[in-house]
Amino acid sequence: LALEGNAHNIAADVYSAGAVLAGLVAVRFSGLNILDPIIALGVSVPIVKSGYDVLHKSFGGLVDVKLPEAEETMIEETIIAHGEVVSFHELRTRKVGSQRHIDLHLVMPREASVDEAHRICDQLEQEIANKLRQTNVIIHVEPCSQQCAQCPSSCPERPGGD
Repeated sequence: LALEGNAHNIAADVYSAGAVLAGLVAVRFSGLNILDPIIALGVSVPIVKSGYDVLHKSFGGLVDVKLPEAEETMIEETIIAHGEVVSFHELRTRKVGSQRHIDLHLVMPREASVDEAHRICDQLEQEIANKLRQTNVIIHVEPCSQQCAQCPSSCPERPGGD
């Protein structure tokens, strides 16, 4: 981003120098002094636009921003694909520079052991990290609230369950 900003700055210097030269030549040969500020205004528009573009693009690299919708959808699909998972909520994503941070609450069947929950969390973290490079995933595990009608998991608490 710094190199790109510097390149735009150099380009603005070239535009400015060209505009000054064009203004001097135009005023010298036409005698119309009004041409100089008109040319200056004309060259200022692309310079201001370039500055805005650099600022807008670099702003995302300087502050936290939410991950793109496509990446969040991929994360949600990865979680849903695990049959052992009851549900998830409070999915929070952010990107700082090139690093992605993902935080979510994972709802597991109440009878799942700590080992089981840990294994599933490790699998999810690895799958997400394989799909999105430079990603840090934090998963908070919660037991289900026994709302069996909405639960995709099979467990002893669910009517007709295992």
